[in-house]
Amino acid sequence: MKVSAAIPDTTKLTEKLEQSFTDFVNLVSLFTTSQINEVPFAGSWTAGQVAQHIIKATAGIPDSQIKKTGRPYDEQVEKLKVLFLNMEIKMKAPDFIIPEEKQYDRNELLKELEVNKLYLTSIINCKPLDEACMDFEFPTFGFLTRYEWIQFILFHVQRHTIQLKNILSTHKK
Repeated sequence: MKVSAAIPDTTKLTEKLEQSFTDFVNLVSLFTTSQINEVPFAGSWTAGQVAQHIIKATAGIPDSQIKKTGRPYDEQVEKLKVLFLNMEIKMKAPDFIIPEEKQYDRNELLKELEVNKLYLTSIINCKPLDEACMDFEFPTFGFLTRYEWIQFILFHVQRHTIQLKNILSTHKK
């Protein structure tokens, strides 16, 4: 198996991360104080719960233990993209990133999203992206590199941006 020789473009990756978070934050900002906690339709999370889910899911990457891989640093990216951007597939979040059922403060959510964005940006710019993160094995994909984790986060945020757009459209009717 051929290992990618190219080093990931951190500038482009940082820009993509920032844009994904900006799009998500801009949508969260459109919800009123009451709308952020309204269940839009049966079986749905509130916009506040969606935001809290993303906060939990983007609080970092599992990289306290790392190792070099003998595979391309970006090997799983396309499969992650296909899976997470397919809105036809209904997914169940692992327990540790399921949001609580409570009243959320929009401004607090926005602050926490900004903190996570800055933290992830620092990972992109300060840590080797081709190292495998050994703290958590991603279901069906195995151990991901830092680069693949960041890409997963991008796709995950994009997926929930689409979800927020759908929730917002129910409030505008």
